[in-house]
Amino acid sequence: MMKNKWMPSIIFGLVIIMGYFLWNPSTEESITYFPPNPTLTFKDASTTLVVKPNDNLDYFTLAYESQSVLPTEVYLRQDIGVVYFNGLLQVATTQWKRNASTIKLSSSVKETTGGLAEAFTFHHGEEHDGDDEITSVQTISSAEVGVVFKKGTSPKEISLNENSPFLKEKKNREQQIVDSFDREKEPVENYLILTLSDISRNDFIFPGQSEVQSKATLGRLMEGLYKELFLLATKKSTASTEGSTLPIILYAKDSSHLKVISKKLDGTWIELRQNITP
Repeated sequence: MMKNKWMPSIIFGLVIIMGYFLWNPSTEESITYFPPNPTLTFKDASTTLVVKPNDNLDYFTLAYESQSVLPTEVYLRQDIGVVYFNGLLQVATTQWKRNASTIKLSSSVKETTGGLAEAFTFHHGEEHDGDDEITSVQTISSAEVGVVFKKGTSPKEISLNENSPFLKEKKNREQQIVDSFDREKEPVENYLILTLSDISRNDFIFPGQSEVQSKATLGRLMEGLYKELFLLATKKSTASTEGSTLPIILYAKDSSHLKVISKKLDGTWIELRQNITP
């Protein structure tokens, strides 16, 4: 009788505990967009890719590094960097700090064939003032390098221009993803096609938006990409997005919303939708 008497209380307590963990995700795994801080701008935000040969010349290493610096310490700093090779996600790395201004990231990946390497870093800062107002600052930096490589020889970096075969192959891969989505999911005729390279430009503004609106759209887009795509690549689980294709941004021609599409190794689609606030 005593056992049955206490059982409802025990179950209720377990439900409360489980609810806490389900609804209170770790702060360290969160890039959250807040209104822009008008006084904060990154002093430095940079990404580099360096090609390093292996002594046996049977592979080469792509060394990724990034650095971002704010002029003052803020409540939360967080960056995440991703490296793609020939359009597929190879590695993701992230770091967060409290009461910090600077973050440095580094990672490396081995490759056995030539191709195009691309790296993107999302830089994020969050500030809390005494009135509980939360503001944020974001930017993106990137790097790319073309590599010619055959086993038994040293890798050779190739300069990239609009006529580069690597960039032409990249555009073909991106178009194939768009065409596949058009066939398998929904028509794309009412969308403009954008890439991470497009939105990484310092002068980029989303079509039909003011600079202020565009920064808000970009901040929310970074939040979605971080939580739903890039962070999952750091997890060794069936939900991992490692090996997924470089995301394509479908921007509605009426500026009402955007979609992010990518295809996982198993052929399933990753599809994110973001409504755009006027």
